[in-house]
Amino acid sequence: MSHTENIDYKNEVKYLGVILDKRLRYSEHVGYARNKALARFIHLYRLIRSPYLKIPLKVRLYTSVIRPVMTYGCEVWNSAHQKTT
Repeated sequence: MSHTENIDYKNEVKYLGVILDKRLRYSEHVGYARNKALARFIHLYRLIRSPYLKIPLKVRLYTSVIRPVMTYGCEVWNSAHQKTT
């Protein structure tokens, strides 16, 4: 009993949270990460701009909420040539 199924071709795929395209340019992933980090920044904007919140707490917010989004998978996409991103 053989069962064949067609697999759809896609120009890009998200694998383990990193968007890969057929040429491994990572420009889609970098744009996705930038937009996601910006959305988190917008949600935290009032706290970050608050004069009542100490700078170490602002830094902690950045390093725990925003930076991980921007650096996720950097071991993979960081090796991409600058012209490809």
